[in-house]
Parts: sequence; structure tokens; C-alpha cells
Amino acid sequence: MLTSEQISEYLANGFLTVNDVFTDHEINEMYEAFSCDEIQKHFRVNPSGFGFHLLEITTMHPLFLQYSCHPKVIDLIRPLLGDNIQLQHSKSTVKMPGASKGTIFWHQDFAYLPHTNTSLLTVMICVVDFTMENGCMQMVKGSHKLGVLNHRDEHGQETANDCTEEDAWQLPHEVVNIMPKKGGISIHHSLTLHASGDNHSTEPRYSLAFTYRASDAYQLADKVWEDTGLAVSGKSNHMINVRLESMVIPILQNTKRNPLGFPFGTAYRQTGKAVAEGRLKSPFLSA
Repeated sequence: MLTSEQISEYLANGFLTVNDVFTDHEINEMYEAFSCDEIQKHFRVNPSGFGFHLLEITTMHPLFLQYSCHPKVIDLIRPLLGDNIQLQHSKSTVKMPGASKGTIFWHQDFAYLPHTNTSLLTVMICVVDFTMENGCMQMVKGSHKLGVLNHRDEHGQETANDCTEEDAWQLPHEVVNIMPKKGGISIHHSLTLHASGDNHSTEPRYSLAFTYRASDAYQLADKVWEDTGLAVSGKSNHMINVRLESMVIPILQNTKRNPLGFPFGTAYRQTGKAVAEGRLKSPFLSA
């Protein structure tokens, strides 16, 4: 469980690092799971090495499902999201060595997956040490209090370089390097501005990213993934009321991913196909 000091740190800064969460044995299990056919196929299709954004990994290997629901993770985020929690999406985040293979520009996750409230966060499980050399994340302290920043161009399209409000990560704002050790995790709020650079080391930077939401956060845009809505703590979403926060949310247009130019997303339902069909269930929750 988080200490009161850690909870206060997260609420103040919008992020938190917790080391020594997983054992060497557990980390080795995760590392071996990266050799499964679906992930290796993804790497072969992307020979340049940029392995981010392979989503729905809980459907590709049972270990990824297990760790997305693992009590070591859920017990840490329950004080931040409440007792009723769902997985919003899962992905592998493998940054291969080399220039121009892994730069992530400044952005807020919430801009791409808006909900009726901002009770969403992402847990990054580090399968190796995160360092400046291998492209660790950088986060702007307190940026989750800035509200939803602009990620659109003059036509309402998603910009190539994500957030357009450059003063949000410049002085007097403080940028922090997020460097958990192997077996540690980082937790960041869905409105926290973050970025990362290329991996200049000689080894891949392996990690897993699981985004969670309070069960009363109703999705407004973005794709509903196979594992969206997977209950990992408490009651399932049909037993929860929708909670609204007072805010203005700029919905992105994205013709790159949506050739018809409709508002980005297909969130007409709140559970992914694998969850709705019962193919994904938390091994830690009773029916």
C-alpha cells in the first residue's frame, strides 16, 4: 500500500515512482513473455525498432493479463482511484536502441482518451532500469492541475508533435526524469504532461504500460480496445453511476486513424470485445 506521504506526493506532482514492487523472478517472467508470437510478429513488422503502442497485450499472453490485474499493482492504485477500478487499455512499451526510433513528444494521455472525469492513471512496469540514456520518461511536476491542454492544429486535427502549448513544459515549470529501477513502477495521472527521448543505450528498454480508470469514468472518445472495461477491483461498470467533472474537453479529429474525419474514437460501448465475451477475466476477482 502507498504511504500517506506517497499519496500526497502523487496528488501534488501528478506522478510517483515506487521501486522494488516485483521480484527478479516476476520480472524474468515478464521478459520471457515478450517472446510470444504476437509481440515478436509486431517487432518483425516494425524492423526500425519503435515498439511502442502494441496494444491489447492482455489478449496475447496470460502473464500480461495476470500482471495487469496483479494485487501488487491494484493495491497501490486503489488509494488513488477508489475501490472500483477498470483497465482502460494495455500495451507493451519496448524502446529499441537507435536514433529517431523512440521519441515521444510532450502530451497528456487524457487528450487522446477523454472521459467524463479525470480519474485515470497509467502504471509503467520497468522490466529493466529506466535511465536518461535509454529514454526514460520526463514529467512536468504539477502539470495535471493545468487542465486539458491543446493537442489540436487549426483544423482540429491531432498534431504531429502532440501538445502545442510549449510554455507548459518550460520554466518556471519543473521537468523531472522518471527513473524507476528494474522491478519498480511509475504511476502518472492522465493529465500529467510527459515525454521521452530515443534509446541511446545498446539494449532495448522493455516495459509494460497499463492504463486504469475509476469505474465511474465513462469514455467519450478513442477506440474501445479488446480489454477496455476489464474489472480489476470492486464492482463492474454496470453497477456504477457515471461521475461528471466540470471541464471543457477538446475532442480530437484524426483522419489518419479515421479516414471519414469523424471525431476521433468509437466509444459507443464501454467494454471491449474480449471482456464482453468473457474471454478476459481477472484471475484475482471472483465472478
